[in-house]
Amino acid sequence: MQNDLCSIGMLIYDLKRQVTFTPGKANFHFLETEFKRINLSISWKWNEKINGYPYLLAFHKREAEFLLAEVSKLDQYNTELKGLNPSSDFLTEIYTSIALGLSELIDRIVIMEHSTAIMDQSALKYN
Repeated sequence: MQNDLCSIGMLIYDLKRQVTFTPGKANFHFLETEFKRINLSISWKWNEKINGYPYLLAFHKREAEFLLAEVSKLDQYNTELKGLNPSSDFLTEIYTSIALGLSELIDRIVIMEHSTAIMDQSALKYN
């Protein structure tokens, strides 16, 4: 089984190590496309009922919850140091974007865990 959240996890790890990111729209575009890819990958595996899909859903939900907790810690730390870090506002936007993407993914996985088929294709689209 592939961990579809690996790239987001690596990004959070880099943020923990205080790797400097250049503020700009490219970072947000990456996050948007990456969360679309993750949602489509997990949704496809669920829809096709690949072998072990219940475990896949549980694994990715738990991983997303773990990463969401890590982002929350980083955001809290960033808030505490707001006046000392010149890129604090940019980091707040990045943390918020990651948290939103992870929260939406968790919500979709919960829906998939309690459904047996795709009833409404719009429920699986990334807004």
